[in-house]
Amino acid sequence: MIFRRCALIALLLTSGAAAHAETWTTLNGQQFEAKFRGMWGKAAIFERSDGRRAAITLLNMNAESRIRLQKLTEEVDAKRMQRVEELQQAADAAAMAATAEPNADGTASTLPPVVEYQPMTDGMDLKATVAHLLDQSSSGHLRVYWDALPASYQRDIDQLRTDLAGKIPASQWDARIGLLTKVVRVLQEKQSLLMGSSMLASFPAPMKDSLRDGISPLVDQLATIMQQEQLSHEKVSQTELGALIAEVSPELAGPLRKLLEATRGKSPIAPNIERMQIEQTDDSHGTVQDPAADYNNTWSKVEQRWVSDKIADDWTNNLQAAGLQFESFFGEQANAQAAQIETVVDGLLAAQDQQAFDAVIFQVVLQMGPMMKQFGIAPGMPGGM
Repeated sequence: MIFRRCALIALLLTSGAAAHAETWTTLNGQQFEAKFRGMWGKAAIFERSDGRRAAITLLNMNAESRIRLQKLTEEVDAKRMQRVEELQQAADAAAMAATAEPNADGTASTLPPVVEYQPMTDGMDLKATVAHLLDQSSSGHLRVYWDALPASYQRDIDQLRTDLAGKIPASQWDARIGLLTKVVRVLQEKQSLLMGSSMLASFPAPMKDSLRDGISPLVDQLATIMQQEQLSHEKVSQTELGALIAEVSPELAGPLRKLLEATRGKSPIAPNIERMQIEQTDDSHGTVQDPAADYNNTWSKVEQRWVSDKIADDWTNNLQAAGLQFESFFGEQANAQAAQIETVVDGLLAAQDQQAFDAVIFQVVLQMGPMMKQFGIAPGMPGGM
């Protein structure tokens, strides 16, 4: 609709821009000077020097004037079609620019092409498994981690999904998803204030630029997923987890790959298959080491899938612990904490400048600083405090 209105205005402004007064002759020999402004049905529209307009049918013009009018009409139509095409191209370019996130220098960036997902196959050796995980995850395919699990592990997790969806009321579940949606809105709408916050003051400038360039498409896609209620209680309770992951993963693949490419090379401990030391000691056991990342784990084969022993050795207890954490976040016992978080998020959304945004962050640090330090997090205070 906006494009059509703009096109109409442009055509009205330009259709007679090159027109100049000419001498015209009617069928009865009467001559007059006027600018030809276009056709209205079978009548020619003329504008006199005083601004008044008149419509005269072609049948009432002499042969010479009629031929000239027909020629001018063809020229005007050709220019109009050319202008419409130019406006359409401009509208298409604007639409593409609107879907592309700006780079740090203000130019538009686009998502990298989505690489088709390659499923994991049975019978892979340990090195092939690790290489496949790194390759597919670097292409943005989160579902590779689900597909890498043994079938019994997948069933256990999906049963946990069913149990949690049955325990947690829909209103409670959707309220937490609503809170997460607000957090995504902060990342989406307040990104410049977040990047300018003293909380990130210790981040090197190149890393902040890469984050700014890479995180926007991912946040926008997460917002879309939230808006489409793909994580609602109704959706999650009725959809097997494997199917849900397969549905969401392709939507996140492009943005995730963009983020990974933007931050690639910025971290010295990023996974690198060439740097890893992978040794398979027999058909069912092996070790994976990455000294730069301080990673040194044994792996075992479970149901045709290689799994880190840190996961496999205590699978049942790890799964139960994850379920309890999940339930504590979505359950009623966390309502008070959720309300506090929502107050903070609402404050961040309401902030209109850096000072107001940092003031909210400052209050969070004062209230939660001791707890955050227990996890090794020490964010900077506004003003370098």
